[in-house]
Amino acid sequence: AAAFAPALTARVSTRVMSSLSRTSLPEHSTPIKEGDSIPSVTFRTRSRIESDDENPFDWKDVTSEDLFKGKKIALFSLP
Repeated sequence: AAAFAPALTARVSTRVMSSLSRTSLPEHSTPIKEGDSIPSVTFRTRSRIESDDENPFDWKDVTSEDLFKGKKIALFSLP
């Protein structure tokens, strides 16, 4: 007669990694050198609108190209 064998269980890590502890993708860890273009990103900003509402602001997408085009900027970063 066949006997039931105990079920084998795999060990699964339940540790949750924060966004700060994940390894970066190669394209995200390439250093920006002096004279390089700023990476293309979209910023979600609040913009005042014509309204009699108590909160006369609305969300507006602004790209890095829109903000920095034709300007010299200084970019600082901390680990």
